[in-house]
Amino acid sequence: METLRSSNVDSLLTPDRFLWAAGIEDTFITFPWPATGRTLDEYDLTQHYDRWREDIDLFADLGVKFVR
Repeated sequence: METLRSSNVDSLLTPDRFLWAAGIEDTFITFPWPATGRTLDEYDLTQHYDRWREDIDLFADLGVKFVR
């Protein structure tokens, strides 16, 4: 029977080692959709280009220290 290797995951889960992070995801399809001729930019659809400061404020309100 194979012995399972021990894991270091537990050492990463202590409050002083684990960091919560958040990110802003965007689907950007550069090639136009054949049926419509349009591209897809979710930042545009969600008004992120106009509201990015508010989006970052939301991270701060949540106490998020790392954003990707």
